[in-house]
Amino acid sequence: MWKNLLFIFLFLSTPLFAKEANSPINTVSSFLESMKSKNYSTASTFILKAELKWLKQSTLPLLKNKEFIESYGIPSLDNNEISSLTDADIFELWSYIALEIRDKSFGSYAPENVLGSIRENDILAHVVVKDIINPEHEALVYTVNLEENTWKIKLPRIIKGTVTISNRVF
Repeated sequence: MWKNLLFIFLFLSTPLFAKEANSPINTVSSFLESMKSKNYSTASTFILKAELKWLKQSTLPLLKNKEFIESYGIPSLDNNEISSLTDADIFELWSYIALEIRDKSFGSYAPENVLGSIRENDILAHVVVKDIINPEHEALVYTVNLEENTWKIKLPRIIKGTVTISNRVF
């Protein structure tokens, strides 16, 4: 009988453990850890698909713009090379442009910098992270949405802003 009760308890509690492992805080923490180690390809897996699609659509015309390419020292690509770029490739490019060129580092990220999260509803949450690179600045907020039962992050403001400005300038 105890064996059956233990089985029932474990069976019923598994979704709770799975839900906890896939929390907004854990998603942002894993994303920031990937960014810290400059593993941008892995970091891109934590971004919402719609955000990656927007990023790619916004980037492809820029990659054909000579002035844009020269200003960031990006190697020229032919049309076949441009069309074969993956979402992870595009995210890596913008991570490099927005973070490394602008000297914004995730190198000092530590798990204790994640201060908490606020759930707006069942599919939307915000995670607050202390910015220890510029401690005089406000905390950073990462918005996460539930996508296919997995918490995914909206593009960080520094990347989305850099893309938007680049599209206006070039």
